[in-house]
Amino acid sequence: MRNSGRAGQMLCAALVLTAAVPPIAGADPKPADQCRVDVHAPAIDEAARSLPESKDWRAPFTNEGSGNFNPCATLSGAIAIPDGATTAAPVHVLLFHDGTFVGTATPAPYRHIGIDTKKSTDDTVVVGVHWKVGDECDACMSGVANVRFRWDGDKVEQLDPMPAQAVAG
Repeated sequence: MRNSGRAGQMLCAALVLTAAVPPIAGADPKPADQCRVDVHAPAIDEAARSLPESKDWRAPFTNEGSGNFNPCATLSGAIAIPDGATTAAPVHVLLFHDGTFVGTATPAPYRHIGIDTKKSTDDTVVVGVHWKVGDECDACMSGVANVRFRWDGDKVEQLDPMPAQAVAG
């Protein structure tokens, strides 16, 4: 009996301590199995559909299936391409804060850009920009630069200018 009384006291103490500890501010409510890169997440499709139709292609934007979208990342991204377009079409970089769409990286779509998943971090999306030098073909472009976009705590901040050679669509 003595042991069960002591066990009861310990259980009560544990319950009191548990109830007295406030939740951790900013704790992530997402289950751990959702915290991974998923370039086919419904949030990307919804964001792509929310963009105005592509003027060049007269088509709505759709998820290209590339990027580093992660609903638990401070900032992540995905590529939206006009439906039925080729790889030379102007694309938008969709940006997400904690899985919520916060806008596109640039006001206009650009040709020959993509997300560099190896250089991107939890709070920074690195966009690789490519362009032709001289009379190079589309597949042999040697002009390259990185443009970084970072979550500053309230909004997305562009850290590098878009190269003048980049082709807006």
